[in-house]
Amino acid sequence: MGRCSGPHGYILAVIEVLNISQGLVRQDGTGKATFGVTYKAVALRPWIGEVLDALVSSVNKMGFFADVGPMQARDATRRDAPGGRALRPAAPAAAPDPQRCQHTQALLRARKPPNPHKQNNKTPQIFVSNHLIPDEFAYSATGEPAFVSADASAAIREGAEVRLRVVGIKVDANEIFCIGSMKEDFLGLL
Repeated sequence: MGRCSGPHGYILAVIEVLNISQGLVRQDGTGKATFGVTYKAVALRPWIGEVLDALVSSVNKMGFFADVGPMQARDATRRDAPGGRALRPAAPAAAPDPQRCQHTQALLRARKPPNPHKQNNKTPQIFVSNHLIPDEFAYSATGEPAFVSADASAAIREGAEVRLRVVGIKVDANEIFCIGSMKEDFLGLL
């Protein structure tokens, strides 16, 4: 649990163990054994067109990064952030499914922060570019960085909850990178 398997997504919970094979002793001199396990699990794998509720983790003039469930965004200034990877754009999908939105809200509430001391803590990125934020919002660097609405009644800043649509995904063997959009009906600040 807690690992990302690219094709299957982020494993949230194991529901049922179906089979455990006989153990094989490793040949590395440690005496440890390896078991093959088949199981059913709950996984979070974002799909293009899916609507997700997210928590904004950082804001800069290029856009903002957000966390969804166990998926945590990384700051672009970190060394391990991917640079210049192309994502597939998608056509707009249908209106959000209220049941799915409730499910993602439950995942958001149940989200545990990652352990910063754990080695190899790879988690997917969700980034919303300033071009995919509604035109009524403009970046403001005064005080806390935020995208503020024209009448200053709403602001997208760190800690804000937003609803976004996934418009691009790049799946690696152990990582998922996402691009989100808020430029559609029913999306935006919650």
